[in-house]
Amino acid sequence: MQKIRILSRHDVQTALPMADAIKAMRESFTWLYQQRAQLPPRTEMAIKDANADVLMMPVYIPDYQQMGLKIANVFRENPAQNLPLIQGLMLLINTQNGQAEAIMDSTYLTAMRTAAGSALATDVLANPDAQTLAIFGTGANAITHLEALCLVRDINKVYIFGRSLAKAQAFVQAQQAHCSALLEATDDLAALAEASIVCTTTSASTPLFDANYIQPGTHINAIGTYKPHLREVPGKLVAKSRIVVDYREACLKEAGDILMPLQEGLIDEQDVLAELGEVLTTGLTIRKSAQDITFYKSVGVGTQDLTAAHYILQKANELNLGTLLEV
Repeated sequence: MQKIRILSRHDVQTALPMADAIKAMRESFTWLYQQRAQLPPRTEMAIKDANADVLMMPVYIPDYQQMGLKIANVFRENPAQNLPLIQGLMLLINTQNGQAEAIMDSTYLTAMRTAAGSALATDVLANPDAQTLAIFGTGANAITHLEALCLVRDINKVYIFGRSLAKAQAFVQAQQAHCSALLEATDDLAALAEASIVCTTTSASTPLFDANYIQPGTHINAIGTYKPHLREVPGKLVAKSRIVVDYREACLKEAGDILMPLQEGLIDEQDVLAELGEVLTTGLTIRKSAQDITFYKSVGVGTQDLTAAHYILQKANELNLGTLLEV
């Protein structure tokens, strides 16, 4: 009979620590840039009664002899009920025999691989001496971005912006013990003048701040929105930034942070200078001076999910994590 390994969120966290996830994402973006993956368009289904979307993302990487299918859902009313905004499962299938190898929680996997991608972008785009971070959002992506970015820069101060000051304060209280940098909850956008790195991890439909709050030399990771009508960052800021994306095809179809400045005539498609995989693989220089503002837009790529899941299963087999079920 066929055996499938079932992995919980805790198993996923145990199997792939953030430092290892960052290394795995470097490989993932390399495969994507070198076209060593099959990446069909993701399918999206709206559940309007629940203000929710379900996304199905298939991917195949021949080097792993595996294909994956992630089913993720975004239920926008969940945070008000103390439930995760994003939830999902990842299925791994052996492409040599068609047998399913694993089913794992993808809620943490998604937040982890997204933050690991932002960490790679930060590492190659931010100024080397960047030490102050600002994070918009207080959910799972904010937690993983705090961890990941502290691994690639010597961060000593982090400003946290939430839907309310109370939410930001609760985040600080929960996370300060896990972080060596000083965390400060704030609702004063003037604090952005001190930030050398800004991460937006929200589902905002309009910009979170005005362009004039961002100082020369800042690096921005915008990862929270993935629809054409949603944006976290003002178009005027994108227009004066040097732009890198995770996956050009998807960002030019889905990312409001890119599409709206295009529609407004603030940027052209050629202003999207590169995909992250190209920068990582070829060493392409994006930042020309310490005063440049750099902007990384991510909508998430299936290769990230499969690469993360591949290494999670590898370690889970080694450590005998999770549960083996006969089906």
